[in-house]
Amino acid sequence: MPRTHTNRLCTIKLTSAERATLKRDGQITAHRPIDWPHAPHVPFFAEAYKDPGHTDLWGPGPYLKVPNQDPRDGETYIHRVFCPWGYPPRRVRLMRTTISLNITSIELTKSDSNHWQWLLTLKAT
Repeated sequence: MPRTHTNRLCTIKLTSAERATLKRDGQITAHRPIDWPHAPHVPFFAEAYKDPGHTDLWGPGPYLKVPNQDPRDGETYIHRVFCPWGYPPRRVRLMRTTISLNITSIELTKSDSNHWQWLLTLKAT
């Protein structure tokens, strides 16, 4: 079975509308699509499900459990997809600035049968 790993992103890019909301309210909820990090495995997002996490082994969660298949050997696996920005109380930097934002909560939502999104609530520090 392939090793599961997560590359943490230290910056986040906001849309102009998100920047305006952040400036006005001091926090935003950013919606970001979930990217499949386990190439060449083929994900079955329609069968994916949310795991709340909060375990000593896997951490705070939530994370997405995604059934997938390795085309090289035909084996089926379930991989966890972790939030690439991390989990509270981690901080991320607003891209192309020195502004740091605190991650205050992470949620998962299914936007349609084959697409999931991270909902990151970010607060200005």
